[in-house]
Amino acid sequence: MAVSGAPVSAADDDVQQRDRVRAEVDALVAANRRCHNVVHCHLLSMGFDACGNPTYHVAFNNVTSVKTQLEAKAAEYTFLEEEMRRGKPAPASCPAPGLPKAACHRNQCAVGALND
Repeated sequence: MAVSGAPVSAADDDVQQRDRVRAEVDALVAANRRCHNVVHCHLLSMGFDACGNPTYHVAFNNVTSVKTQLEAKAAEYTFLEEEMRRGKPAPASCPAPGLPKAACHRNQCAVGALND
């Protein structure tokens, strides 16, 4: 956060914008996570790390047709992270990421492997 009178850098502005989008994603997910079975849960990956892999995963129930909204926010979040990485060197080696699975844990869609 900038001190009064101090300029806000473009990087700080990008981080604040990315964090705002993530808060919007988290709010949509929180309102749409009830489940009775894992078939109700969908996984959405977003973000962009040094290797181009997703940095954030959410699980949600699409019963209210929130998927389109979440996909738009995920694309925005990914774009912001990609822009923040632009011009930075990539690592020499990028291992293939192990993507998580959606789970229904205690009647809540979650990212993980527990289904009960």
